[in-house]
Amino acid sequence: PPDARFFQGLYSLGARPPLANVVGGVLLDLAGGGFPRHLILNTLLGTLVVFPVLLLARRWAPGRERAAAALALVLLLVSPFVAQNLTFGWTRHQTSFWVLLAVFFLLRGLAAEGLARDRVLGFLALAAGCLTHYSAGPALLLAVVVYGWTRRRALLTADGLRETTLHAVLGGALLG
Repeated sequence: PPDARFFQGLYSLGARPPLANVVGGVLLDLAGGGFPRHLILNTLLGTLVVFPVLLLARRWAPGRERAAAALALVLLLVSPFVAQNLTFGWTRHQTSFWVLLAVFFLLRGLAAEGLARDRVLGFLALAAGCLTHYSAGPALLLAVVVYGWTRRRALLTADGLRETTLHAVLGGALLG
């Protein structure tokens, strides 16, 4: 129920985070409304998961980017998980889009010569994922642990502390 309270009555937790509903609502309003359009728009939003999958496939197969991208597309096409989640207008694929996009940016940003910009984009994508579905929460926690471990020496410097603060402020602003 909307009035349900958690953590000894201190916190109310909505049934769903709002990002997918907001984006879907805006697009549905632009498309003219109606349940058939709602289903089509949610299906199209779910297909966004293809793009970070292609980015990751290309990253993990240097020199064979086209073959890796083609294999990833074939695997997505024959996957019953993908087919079922695209058939129903759920938020899981939209959440998967944000989480996979975050993985791409964080892998690139945490590499030896990674850019701080990529790390910021990765954490922003995870915040957007949490705004889409709560299932992105464990990915965010894992990313924070991996970030802390891989950047443990940099975190002791002023620049590292400034960057980590930037992640927290931008992510918190988006979640807020």
